[in-house]
Amino acid sequence: MDDRKLTPAEEKRKTKFKALSAELEQQGYQKTDLCFSVTKANVLAVAVTFPILIAGILLFFWKNGGSNSFSLSGWRFLLFLITFLAGIAVHELIHGITWSIFAKKGFKAIDFGFMAKYLTPYCTCGEPLPFWSYATGILMPTLILGVGVYLVGLFAESYAWALWGLLNIFAGGGDLAVLWRIRKRRKSLLLDHPYQIGCVVFDKN
Repeated sequence: MDDRKLTPAEEKRKTKFKALSAELEQQGYQKTDLCFSVTKANVLAVAVTFPILIAGILLFFWKNGGSNSFSLSGWRFLLFLITFLAGIAVHELIHGITWSIFAKKGFKAIDFGFMAKYLTPYCTCGEPLPFWSYATGILMPTLILGVGVYLVGLFAESYAWALWGLLNIFAGGGDLAVLWRIRKRRKSLLLDHPYQIGCVVFDKN
């Protein structure tokens, strides 16, 4: 699914992942791989978020008309770009913080990585989690940085904040695609993949 060369940290996580998967299978769990290729994840991200983006834009103009409380020009555009790029890192941190709340080992179960080939940062949890715990960690960055910031922009009549929120909803499209794929796995244990997009699920035989 991903032919890129793994980093030493990824190789280490891969070894732990295989050992934990084998342990769960010995306990009577059946393993199912629900990972995506990067290409498929990007296509699904666009498909999932495009209707949301259109609805968000229409809602903003329906509520606020042509008001403009924040101009994206000059240094403000640069600030907007810097904060958006910083938000990508914060997005992954929110994944980690949320999952650490549910993980037995806390933040020690969390690791971060970067797919240099795709210029994509990621966060992974090294413990299997119940559906709602895993799904909460998946969704939280998009709720906070996407939906939350968009609503601030909507009610503050700020194009910039609304756009920032919508872009973060788009950035969370891959997470939403994963959430959609696991939606029927509510009785399963879900183990985040150590270096690919998605997870594996374990069901009792």
